[in-house]
Amino acid sequence: MKKLTLFAVLLFAPIYFYAQVGIGTTTPTYDLDVAGDLNLNKDIPAGTALRVNGIEALSFNGDYFSWGFGGNYNYFKDNVGIDTLDPQQALHVGGTNSTIRIDGLNAANHAENDGGTSAYVKVNADGDLTVERSPTFLLSINGFGPKVEIETTTGGGVSSVVYANNFMLDRPGIVLIKYTLRVSSVQMPDGSPVLDGATRVLASQLYLNGTQVSREAQFFSNDPPSGSSTAAGPIYLSGLVFVDLPAGTHNYELRGRVYGNAFGVEADFGGTSSTNRLQILRF
Repeated sequence: MKKLTLFAVLLFAPIYFYAQVGIGTTTPTYDLDVAGDLNLNKDIPAGTALRVNGIEALSFNGDYFSWGFGGNYNYFKDNVGIDTLDPQQALHVGGTNSTIRIDGLNAANHAENDGGTSAYVKVNADGDLTVERSPTFLLSINGFGPKVEIETTTGGGVSSVVYANNFMLDRPGIVLIKYTLRVSSVQMPDGSPVLDGATRVLASQLYLNGTQVSREAQFFSNDPPSGSSTAAGPIYLSGLVFVDLPAGTHNYELRGRVYGNAFGVEADFGGTSSTNRLQILRF
């Protein structure tokens, strides 16, 4: 009876080791030193395999391992290699056809990713990878259609629309609008040459959503000596403007304007010539 009682005490009492314990080795150097494979969770299909201070460090779900799941982050002091045994950088992905995928930057999850049409990856000042879009042409037009004749008989300013259209922005952004407007056949309202030496103003005006955002002008006068020839040829009015716009549909109008300061003048604006150009670039 005494032997049975002693056996029961030894069976259920905690056992303490005050020296290193070795399994497969007679010279352990750690509290537990195993010389060989260690099989954890035998016959347990899934679950935590290793804890540190009660926090899950290694688990297995039946298909793959999770490392450091219970911690705040994982820290690797040495270089980490994927498909390489000799990583040369903090993260080195080997393989001749290897690549990296970041779901947070794909078209479904990131507003700046338009499916690869103009998106590119950029490194910011903190070293973070971000997605931005390359500047993209929304419109590029050569030739505005029939010429628009603009005339003032009294010299007062007169303007008229030469070309107008809409463009769409799928997101807010800065837009660059630049144009060249051809002006030809500058003459008096009756069709005769301008010979009086008075100054006329020929101008272009760009309106965006009903507001003027750009104006370019040139002065024109002609007072040749008697019997000499007069100069003739087109005049080009060029403008460029940056505008910060919200997403949505936007309307633009390119107008021509003449002003004679009490002297009449007539001019043709635009036309089908490819020297009439308008481009809209989104940043």
